[in-house]
Amino acid sequence: MDISSQEIEAIVKQVLAGMGGAQTSAAPAAYTAAPGGAAGDRGVFENVDDAVEAAWKAQRDWAANYKIEDRQRIIEAIRRCARAHVEEWCHKIVEETGICLLYTSPSPRDA
Repeated sequence: MDISSQEIEAIVKQVLAGMGGAQTSAAPAAYTAAPGGAAGDRGVFENVDDAVEAAWKAQRDWAANYKIEDRQRIIEAIRRCARAHVEEWCHKIVEETGICLLYTSPSPRDA
């Protein structure tokens, strides 16, 4: 399956839209709850078993239907998005969890 840069950007935008302030009780359009599952108030799935089943199916789809080049472009788009929003996401994490971890030395990956 070939996937264009525009499709990758659309996926990233959909993910970001799903991270907005308001929580919904329904799954985002691109995701549906596993059979027998319903969207819960703490996420897309009502329970962990449904989430694990959906993740397992998504991983199989990812491995079977996306070429390495597609996967590389998708992962790079996710990296760019994460780098662009790292400060905002860190603030949200601290706000939601009350946990703040501060690393002062750069990661070896940053070198």
